[in-house]
Amino acid sequence: MGLPAEHHGTGAGARPGIGQWTVSRPAEHYGPNGRAADDNAMRIVANACRATGVRTVLLAGLVLSLPGCFRMRVAVRLDADGSGMQRADIRLSDQLLDRLRRTAQALDSGGPEQRVDPTRLLDRERVGEDLRERGLELTEHRVERDGARQDLAVAARFGEVAALRRSPLMGGETEWFVLEGRNPGGIRIVVYPRGHTAWRDRADRIADLLAAPDDLRRQFFEGQKERLQTLDLIFELELPGAIDYVSRGLEIIGEKTVRAHLRGADLRSAEDVVRMMAPRFEVEFDGAGCALPLDASDPGVPATRPAASPTRGDG
Repeated sequence: MGLPAEHHGTGAGARPGIGQWTVSRPAEHYGPNGRAADDNAMRIVANACRATGVRTVLLAGLVLSLPGCFRMRVAVRLDADGSGMQRADIRLSDQLLDRLRRTAQALDSGGPEQRVDPTRLLDRERVGEDLRERGLELTEHRVERDGARQDLAVAARFGEVAALRRSPLMGGETEWFVLEGRNPGGIRIVVYPRGHTAWRDRADRIADLLAAPDDLRRQFFEGQKERLQTLDLIFELELPGAIDYVSRGLEIIGEKTVRAHLRGADLRSAEDVVRMMAPRFEVEFDGAGCALPLDASDPGVPATRPAASPTRGDG
C-alpha cells in the first residue's frame, strides 16, 4: 500500500506524508481583533458540549478565541489491546477562568444538566463522575494555585479505544480513527482534535481569509497574535509499536512517541492563526501483536481522493 507525499518518519517505508494545522472557522467570524467573537466562540463550544453530553470542558478551541494565559499538555498512551492512559496538565490564569465563567453564564439557556461550567474541571468529584459516565476511571486529580493562576493535572485510565473516543479530556469534538497501515503490518492512528469536518473545511476558510483586504487581514493577525501570545498547547501520543512515519505538525520524540507543539508565539501569518484551529494528526506504527479494532476509513480523506504529490500535501 502506497504512502502519500509529505510524510516523514524513521521506518523502512517512511516517506513524505499528509496533515498539518488546519482551519476551523473563517476569519470573519473573529473580526479584526477577535474580541467581537467571544460569545460566538463560547456558543460553539456550548453546543458541542451539550450535543455530546460533555460537562467537563477542556476544549482548547475555546481558549483560542478568548484572552488570557493558557497552557495545556495532553498525553495519551495506547496499549496493544486498545486500553491505555490519558493525562491532561493545564495552566489557567484567573483572568481566563473568570472570562470563561462569565461568558458561559451569559450564554446559558438550559437547565443544570445542560449548563457548560468551565470551573467543573477543578472539582475532583465532578470530573470523576464525568469520566465514569464515559467509561474512564479517574486516577489522578490535582489542583495547585501559583499566584494568579491554577495548575490542574487530570489522569484517567480507559479500557478500550471506544472509551478514549468518549473522553472529555480533549474536548467533545475530538475524533480518533484506527486504520490499516499504508505499509505491510502497519496501523495508522488519525486524530482530529476539532473533528474531521472542520479539517476538511480548511481550504475554503483559508480562501476566505486570503480574499479579504490586506489591511483587514493584517489587523486580524496582529490582534490574534497579541491575544494568543501566551498560548502553549502540547499533544503527545505513545503507541504500542515502533513508529514508521508521522504527518507534518508531528515530531518523533522517541521510538514509540510523537508530539505536536502549538505556541502562539510561533504564529507568523493570518493563515497560521486559522490553520491551528483544527489540526489533523496521522501516525503509522508497527502493529505486530496489536489487537486494535480497525475503522473502515478516514472520513476526513475520501477514498476517491487521488494520492498527494510531492508538491501538494494535505496541509
